[in-house]
Amino acid sequence: MIFLIKYCCGFLTQRLNKVSLLYVMCFFFSSWSGVAQEADIELRTNHQNNVDPVRVKKVHGRNLKSKKLIVYSALPEHTIKKIKSKGQKVTRLGKGYLRLPPGFDPIDELLAWNEITYIGYESYIAKTEAVVLDMNLNANGFNVMKQEFPELSGSSQHISVQELRFSDEDIDLLGRTIYPEESDPRTDDHATQMATIIGGAGNSLISGLGVLPEVTLVSSGFDEPTPDQNSYYEDFDIQVQNHSYGTAIESFYGAFAQLFDISANENPDLLHVFSSGNSGQGVAEDGVYADLSGYANLTGNYKMSKNALVVGAVDTVGRTNVFVSNGPAYDGRVKPEVVAYSIFGSSNSAAMTSGLAGALQEKYQNDHGVPASSSLIKSAIITAADDAGSPGLDHRTGYGSIDAAGSMRIISKAQFLEDQLEVGAEDRFEINVPEGAVNLKVTLVWNDLAAEAGVDRALVNDLDLRVAQEDGAVTLPWVLNTGASMEALSAPAIRGEDHLNNVEQVTISDPQGPITIHVSGNSLVGEQSYALTYEWELVDTFEWRYPRVNDFMPFNGESDGYFRWNSTYSTNAGELSVSYDRGNTWQVLNTEVDLDQGLWRWTSPDTVTIALARMRFDDQFFETDPFVIGPITQPSVGFDCGDSSLLQWPKAEAATSYQLFELMGNALEPFAEVSDTLFVINDQEINSGIYAVRPILGDGKPALRSGAFELDRLSIGCYFNSFFSEVLPDEGVGLILQLGSTYEVDQVVFERLEEDQFQQLAQQDEVLNFTNVVDTTPGQGLNRYRAGIVFKDGRTLYTDTIATYFLTEKKVLAFPNPIHQGEDLNVFTRVFQDGDSPVFELMDAQGKVHIKWSIVLESESIPLGELPPGLYFYRVSGLGSDVGGRIVVR
Repeated sequence: MIFLIKYCCGFLTQRLNKVSLLYVMCFFFSSWSGVAQEADIELRTNHQNNVDPVRVKKVHGRNLKSKKLIVYSALPEHTIKKIKSKGQKVTRLGKGYLRLPPGFDPIDELLAWNEITYIGYESYIAKTEAVVLDMNLNANGFNVMKQEFPELSGSSQHISVQELRFSDEDIDLLGRTIYPEESDPRTDDHATQMATIIGGAGNSLISGLGVLPEVTLVSSGFDEPTPDQNSYYEDFDIQVQNHSYGTAIESFYGAFAQLFDISANENPDLLHVFSSGNSGQGVAEDGVYADLSGYANLTGNYKMSKNALVVGAVDTVGRTNVFVSNGPAYDGRVKPEVVAYSIFGSSNSAAMTSGLAGALQEKYQNDHGVPASSSLIKSAIITAADDAGSPGLDHRTGYGSIDAAGSMRIISKAQFLEDQLEVGAEDRFEINVPEGAVNLKVTLVWNDLAAEAGVDRALVNDLDLRVAQEDGAVTLPWVLNTGASMEALSAPAIRGEDHLNNVEQVTISDPQGPITIHVSGNSLVGEQSYALTYEWELVDTFEWRYPRVNDFMPFNGESDGYFRWNSTYSTNAGELSVSYDRGNTWQVLNTEVDLDQGLWRWTSPDTVTIALARMRFDDQFFETDPFVIGPITQPSVGFDCGDSSLLQWPKAEAATSYQLFELMGNALEPFAEVSDTLFVINDQEINSGIYAVRPILGDGKPALRSGAFELDRLSIGCYFNSFFSEVLPDEGVGLILQLGSTYEVDQVVFERLEEDQFQQLAQQDEVLNFTNVVDTTPGQGLNRYRAGIVFKDGRTLYTDTIATYFLTEKKVLAFPNPIHQGEDLNVFTRVFQDGDSPVFELMDAQGKVHIKWSIVLESESIPLGELPPGLYFYRVSGLGSDVGGRIVVR
């Protein structure tokens, strides 16, 4: 009876969500029954197919180094009093959870307290799981999604990033950041990178363009890995929250996992997206999979949440990385469910997937006027995922690598079903697949009730999926071996009943319609909402995935690129060619491209132009859209002369003009278009001072825009980049001038100071950015030079004067001579070599040494201080022979 009252209260509270009266009633009954029967209370049974009569209470996570002691009490007030009576502090975490000091002693007392049903040491110290911004949206089909659904920019969406604060000054996030009271006050580059992947505007560079460039980003706290208050999600209208962090490897369903499952049920349109972790070579220290290498090393027990989406990482071609954490969850459930591209860590993959979830929400809300359930969004992401890693479902890559375009097509075509299943009922749905359909996928997802912390198996409501074809053949979902060995966990998936996961998927390679989908309840506690999504391909189709019409090759103008395609033809090999003249002539790149591979790596030419590619097989040709190849434009500042500045950039071979941009408000806006490769900006016309340049090719097709640059930071002065000299012992003094620009320059001149006047040494009528001349007759000792540029209108602009010491006739030169009292005496030693230990001494006429100075450089400045005026003598020893002379001090 006690168990029934408590369980019903817990269930109704979750289902009805924040009905205060119900909470009061439940608290009253549970408190009354607990106090009356405290001596006899037993732990609740877990809700599985095979229910154990009593679950043995144990301590979870004992071996964790960074941990906090957390307990769940059915009578929290009663427990708090007992703990305080022992002189210990206790902190409420909500929903019956209490945090105790790590040194609470003895732990055996907690095990004996009947009202405590969970004891766990859980890691609190969260750390980010990537360090480098690693952006390539094309590997997961975002380029296709953006082309087919250009209206989806995220302008109506709010996505939360739970970690340290992202920067509101980053030019890719300007004007779209919110920092509530819950947000962490500390700003962090990692958080800024995650926000950029989700919603960067692309102002800085192409790699700063995120999934949703107009989304509003809301910061959250980072002190502990727990969900925010429901009011936070409601107040800021958040349906997606990104969690790109990890704690320690924890292989149990703890308090944090339960809290995230509760959060998902109390906010049914909220999807929590977690990174799987970057501890792929670590091992769990407890649980069924303890000490098992390469598996079950997700970083944080909150990633054991059933209702969250956990995301791993693969490289550009879909291979797993050894440092990325793998599943299964502690009880054998499939985690991660999906993976996405990143070579630096699962943080980036999670952020990319959060952006996709936001885009799917935006599409659904545009079409239906209300938010989609998180189960539907999760199902659409899983259904469209492309197989990665080992063939089929596996414990490293889950259901595969996300396909943004595929998921969006599912939502756009309404290839989904949502319903509620009652106890003892079975739902049936019929879908018509067209003739020639292949590779049918059906995915069932539901937000399961939160299990009790510490249970051996987390599933509460067990739904079952099966798919029947026209001929009566029934197909069951894919299931994985969950045995505690590497052999078992690496075994391929088989078809069977799944009583472990709240995600089930059926695939049929050659479906015969109509198709009937059956959803039944193997074990239910009350009604259960669920979502179904499905997709198929058509036989003998070929689709270019990259490059598409708005794409660049390589995508960032720097690295190599991959041609990508989908093909359902039975042919295995094709011929790949490229054309640079709109298809008039073709250059064969490879005659035996593996079509099943779906990609081929290409190093494009180092030039900017428009290209086409085509695949040929079975006497058929499949051409790409016209796309742009070539490196990114690199602008520079030719001069900054106070009243004006010159922007310049290298010529792009196929460019007909160049578009100039300046940051205006929150976005780069075009303000001029020129046919030349330079542009003069008057100072009074400068706004933000942040610019970019983009070549425009034939038919108005834009090439990659340059990175944004700040004029002041690239400024090199008025025309002159550098002017310096070098001593050439057998020739004289070499003078080297580098100009930032030759714009309107007619001549370059070099001059030497002689008797307080500059005399011309050389004149160059051919004006180049780099100019070298040699002064073959420099004076012994100090020489002073300057360079100048003569403009076409007759004006001359000079560099600052530089000084060079030249000695070929003397070993030592001391100057100035005469010298004024208080000045520094310059001593230059021509034959000084490393390892020498010369010493300078300055004496008066009576032989008294006033200054003794160890020389360590060829040129030394020796302070004379308040040396009285008069005649002095110097001597430099240690150069093979002593060298001396006279100095007059005035």
